Amino acid sequence: LTNQFSQNLLNLIKSTAIFVDDKAQLAGLSDAEITAAAEGAKAAGQDGKYIIKLTNTTRQPILAQLENRALRQQVWEASANRGTSGEFNNQPLVARLAQIRAERAKLLGFDSYADYSLGRAMAKKPQAVYDMFGSMVPAVVANAKQEAAEIQQMIKQSGGDFEVQPWDWEFYAEKVRKAKYD
Repeated sequence: LTNQFSQNLLNLIKSTAIFVDDKAQLAGLSDAEITAAAEGAKAAGQDGKYIIKLTNTTRQPILAQLENRALRQQVWEASANRGTSGEFNNQPLVARLAQIRAERAKLLGFDSYADYSLGRAMAKKPQAVYDMFGSMVPAVVANAKQEAAEIQQMIKQSGGDFEVQPWDWEFYAEKVRKAKYD
């Protein structure tokens, strides 16, 4: 039972973390962060390795620091795809929750769960939310395109010969920020 528990715990940790074998891959992190990564890996039963814990599903602060592009990609993909495969795949659960919410809304006389949940909110109706987001889209897209152009220029200035990818964004955005505001 203890071995099975340990294996299950390690599988859970691996679903929310990346283990790195080579300290050189952690270039860009401080000595304290590297030490903490080594201690964290040791505590997880992976002595001699380094752990990068995934903090949430949309943003990984470590991506702004890691110089190793392949490791940034691995961290970003693990974060973006967390909960979508293997024993921790929660897609069927999410689909079932959406179905239950829709059924609940219908039982209570609403057209959709959005209508039900917004009834007590300032927006009141889904259309108000769509309108608000729709009014923001042009400015948000224009800003994102400007940021992407600045990031792409920084990649080029840094000697990179690739198109910016999601795992590059934070790293090069930080370089742009420092170049503009330091």
